[in-house]
Amino acid sequence: MNTLFAIMRWLLGLFLGMSLIVAVVVTIPLSIAGQELFKKESGLAWINAFASDKDSVEAFVNGLLESASSSTAIDDPMLKEALQLAANKSSPLGITVRKILSPESVGENLKTNAAGFYTWLDGESPTLVWKYKPGGTPAEQLDLAVSVLKLRYDALEACTPAQIKELGKISPQDFLEVPCAFGTPSRATYEAAAKEYMKLPQINEVLVKGITSDSNATEMDRQRFLSLKSFLDKGILMVWLAIVVSIMLLLLLFTPRVAAFFATGGTIGLASLLLLGFGKGIGSMSELIQTTLGSPIAQQGSYLGVVALLLFVVGIWLAVAPKTTKVEVNQKQSTTAKESKAKTELPKRQSAE
Repeated sequence: MNTLFAIMRWLLGLFLGMSLIVAVVVTIPLSIAGQELFKKESGLAWINAFASDKDSVEAFVNGLLESASSSTAIDDPMLKEALQLAANKSSPLGITVRKILSPESVGENLKTNAAGFYTWLDGESPTLVWKYKPGGTPAEQLDLAVSVLKLRYDALEACTPAQIKELGKISPQDFLEVPCAFGTPSRATYEAAAKEYMKLPQINEVLVKGITSDSNATEMDRQRFLSLKSFLDKGILMVWLAIVVSIMLLLLLFTPRVAAFFATGGTIGLASLLLLGFGKGIGSMSELIQTTLGSPIAQQGSYLGVVALLLFVVGIWLAVAPKTTKVEVNQKQSTTAKESKAKTELPKRQSAE
């Protein structure tokens, strides 16, 4: 029965130990990353580094387009088709869209909005506003407008003879709102209509000044972000409290006592090695990541290594320390009792003499 109970305690201890390793390796990097992300200096440095990496921004744009093209929230058939074509890198529309959403343009917009977010978070701005200015040259913007107009026109039903007679001669301005397809327009027709489209006040303003949209974020939203920041700032402390409690539980679960210290030390040591490896691995990506993430994570791994070493030292000390058997204890107690009795009887003998 005692053996079965001991096995169950070891199994429970191993489960707790593995859970502790996973929790430590996940929560410590996430806590450090969250702390750094909410710091304006390091957060902006991360965004700027990402925005300056052409490959990363291209992957970001491709991901957005693919996600939008497969969205089930879009009901408009023409918009769906446009997004599917835009997601296709080799389609004419996809090529044109990627010129407008160039890495340089998207990168600059990311930097602008990141700076605006931290300004709002620090309370320096009462509102959080998102801004986006389209990229691309005027010729590339014209190509995009032509592609959009062509998609719209191709989706129209053919005109009846009566409708064609009613339409008469179609000007570039009229082409923007034709209700039916009257033939196969030339490239020149599309371009003329696209130029008229780009002259519309609302479209011209977007092309020149960009899009500005109020996020509708309130002061309560800002306080929520600040509460999350405060929570993440205490994340490492809470993780270490959990580690201390887990160590105490592991020492109680594992038996005998010497084995408990070695098993617990091994568990903490493994977590330490994993954190050190992760910190050094992620730090090799760039100097910025090394400074803001890699080194702090590896430092926490080093602290865990010290704890593991202390547990091993205690375990070794318990293993080699002199042990007192039960017989030795009884003999010592008997000797002490005899000595005490002798001391008590000695004055009596002296008095009798």
